[in-house]
Amino acid sequence: MNEKRQFVRLDACVKIKWEKIVGEWDDSVGDVGTARNISGGGICLVMYERMVEAGDLLQIEIDLPTSRIVQLKGRVDWIDEFDIAGGKPEKRYDVGIEFLDIRDEDREDIKQFVIKSFAPKASRR
Repeated sequence: MNEKRQFVRLDACVKIKWEKIVGEWDDSVGDVGTARNISGGGICLVMYERMVEAGDLLQIEIDLPTSRIVQLKGRVDWIDEFDIAGGKPEKRYDVGIEFLDIRDEDREDIKQFVIKSFAPKASRR
């Protein structure tokens, strides 16, 4: 299988706030949650309820661990449902979001966060 990703992806829990972009007469849908992974091109968000569909547009605010807040628009590309093991069976959803409307410097900040997270830590003496 050929890898189609354009950006390096980092498995990291990142705080995210999102809101579905809907028509002016619709009720707004949104939530605060965590991302499973992030790259310069998109993010995988974990949802406890299925609140979006593929193709939905989202306004997103990402709280990077570098204390930087990045705001952008994205599109839901895919949704995978999975079960949580344990006592009572529960469903969760991985939601793949492609970044659409993002400033160049914000994309660069995300890419640098990902790259620096892979860099080996200097040993302490």
